[in-house]
Amino acid sequence: MKTNFLNLPKPLKESDYQELSDLVVEKLKNIPAVKSIYLLGGSWMPGISDLDITIVRKTIKKGEQGIPSPWALSHKSKYIFIHNFWELDEESFRNLKYFTHDTPPKLLWGKDISIRNPQSELSDKEYQFLEIMIIFDFLINKLLFFPRYLKQTQLNIRQVLGEVYSLIYTLEVLDLTGLQTIETDFPEKIKKLRETWFDNNQEENIKELMILLEQSIDLILEVVVRLDNFVKEHNLPTSNLIFKNRKYYLTFDKDWTKDKFISNFFKGHIAIKRPFSNRVLENFKIVLPQSLSYFFMVYANQEGLVSDWIRKSLTGLQKMDIPVNQGIYQHIKVINDSAKASIKYRFDRIPFPYGLLIHSQTLLSRLGDILILSLRKIKK
Repeated sequence: MKTNFLNLPKPLKESDYQELSDLVVEKLKNIPAVKSIYLLGGSWMPGISDLDITIVRKTIKKGEQGIPSPWALSHKSKYIFIHNFWELDEESFRNLKYFTHDTPPKLLWGKDISIRNPQSELSDKEYQFLEIMIIFDFLINKLLFFPRYLKQTQLNIRQVLGEVYSLIYTLEVLDLTGLQTIETDFPEKIKKLRETWFDNNQEENIKELMILLEQSIDLILEVVVRLDNFVKEHNLPTSNLIFKNRKYYLTFDKDWTKDKFISNFFKGHIAIKRPFSNRVLENFKIVLPQSLSYFFMVYANQEGLVSDWIRKSLTGLQKMDIPVNQGIYQHIKVINDSAKASIKYRFDRIPFPYGLLIHSQTLLSRLGDILILSLRKIKK
């Protein structure tokens, strides 16, 4: 199977990123709904990094200017931006550290919003549970999808490079939890690849990236092992559940292995083009240790948009009293509140959707869902 490599890194300067960052401020600061503009992420790696801009805003009233697409700002923005602006309401932004672990945001313009500090609000044990819950959310909503890149015939190199690099943050959070450290040279290798990309042969770069992609998948499954051990050591409740919806067919196995995960992922992965569209719809078959059902159970045990969706997507769920650590409770509350705000302010995404669409679907979108769910019934 031949793979076409797309969106390869291009030599750029740090000044290109600064110029675009300034342009974002210039274009957005006079929009009435915009309260603040922040820059997220670490230092730029020109030509490789994207630009992570977060906009804190209120309701866009009828007749007011909306938020422009980042790709419409300049010819450089079409390359530098990999994803859209992240839009949040002020309260969700204030709770940022309760649903993600990242470098402190840098204020570019507007109101400087104080961010809650979970470490000062929670006990050490509560903070540990919070960080573990954040790791779990990243696993389910991002990291466990990595194997799909090994089978794609059209591979977006900058996207894969960024995704693989982002695993470093999860490994850093894992270290903060006090769980057994994963000994690996992966962080040094992916950093070196990014730093020396333009000094080396492109073919060799891509070959090294694919090697690191395979290494990252094994590391992600090692993270799963750490969470499995954590739940068992704390004797937390679990159940024999199935989580299924438009994006997932996720089951739990008492005798889970890495090989089971990989074989089920590739045998059960569905990817189709939506009718009358070029957009690809995917449904992922994922097998996890039964212990990790605990995290779905605590989500389903609370009230809110995401919790309701998870509860609706679960089969085999039984009512039971589940003791919930305050760190996990605060995390899930913030996720549910952020989803509610996303509907109110019409943001285009929520932090951890679990397959949930927060806005009304078009007819074509609903037809796509019907098609992919029908295929899933056949391909279990």
